[in-house]
Amino acid sequence: MIDAVAPTDAGLGRTSERMHETSQAYDLTTLARRLIRERLLRGPDLSLAVRSLTDDPRVRLWDPAADWQVGDHVIVARNLEGGLKPFVGQVVALGTDTVTMRLDGCINLVSYEKAVAGSEKARTWHLAVRAAIEGLRDTADLDEQVERILLERGESIVSRLLGALQADGRFISLCGRWFLRDLLQPVPEADLKGIHKQLRAAMAPPSTEEILTWLPAVELPEDVRLFSLYEALLAHPELFRNVGDATQPRWAAVPFVPEWNEARTTCYAYDPETYEILIEPGQRLTKGLAMRLQQLGLYEKVVTFDD
Repeated sequence: MIDAVAPTDAGLGRTSERMHETSQAYDLTTLARRLIRERLLRGPDLSLAVRSLTDDPRVRLWDPAADWQVGDHVIVARNLEGGLKPFVGQVVALGTDTVTMRLDGCINLVSYEKAVAGSEKARTWHLAVRAAIEGLRDTADLDEQVERILLERGESIVSRLLGALQADGRFISLCGRWFLRDLLQPVPEADLKGIHKQLRAAMAPPSTEEILTWLPAVELPEDVRLFSLYEALLAHPELFRNVGDATQPRWAAVPFVPEWNEARTTCYAYDPETYEILIEPGQRLTKGLAMRLQQLGLYEKVVTFDD
């Protein structure tokens, strides 16, 4: 039996079309709400259901007494406008008594306190979520129906949606948002070289969004530029290294080791055995001369490279 809210080939096709039309990336909360709304309005989608890469649960409803790890996907019921509204997020840090996460729609990171299983704090949270679900059980409002289903069945719905997106090569994700690879544009080689140079001088590893501000403005939608840059950084591991993690990539330059024939000498160097002058300032190297300087431990001290 096909799950009434399982992601389908046709549904992912509509997501792809919408991204083509808007040139915007969407987070899991937005995509899950849209999926539920479509089912409520249209009824079950009888097209082929998409199979995830795994059947294991990927997204869990926030439980202050549960065990959490960095990278875990979570659904948090936030108290907004007098009621609990669910938002999907990802754990980015663990404290002694707190779990910090990035939540869809939130500019800043959000931290929640842990609780001991069976404690009053844990029971209060569980009862609040159940009460929110029951309070929306008989609502006729479409938006409230969507929120109730996302609270009540969100673990299954969002887990399947996440698995379907990860298994579909059309989509790429960055910091909880999903975009279409077909919309990506090549990043000019000159821009990549400029990024590498600025990274070498950076005081701290910047995020992809911060690096984007280094590039010249072009007439492309913001998400096209951002995800194109992200894909380009990933595609050049010989130049760029992610020193953050999957929840928030941050970038450093891979040390550039030019070939000997790109080196230029900066000073005189003598052979300590024969006292022969090996090089003069501004001289280009031969392969044999470069090897001799390396043998003497002088190579890195007496050469420089053109940017």
